[in-house]
Amino acid sequence: MVLLDIGTSLNDWIKSGYDLLKLIAKLLSVVGCVRLAYLYHVGRDKGCVFYELLHWIGAIVFFSSIEPIYNMIANFFKIT
Repeated sequence: MVLLDIGTSLNDWIKSGYDLLKLIAKLLSVVGCVRLAYLYHVGRDKGCVFYELLHWIGAIVFFSSIEPIYNMIANFFKIT
């Protein structure tokens, strides 16, 4: 019975953490869009805009790797 309670709480903890990371990824993508639009509008040099674009693409790649990691952990602990 204790193991079932630990498994249930672990399941909830992992799912809530995963949902939080998805929310953070969406917020960062909106902030990244606004920053890119601002830098382009202000007329910054193309290197600055390109550098910011690389950061944004890096964040998208990083946060898109969260779901496979979550699936791997869920399969390891057999969480559905």
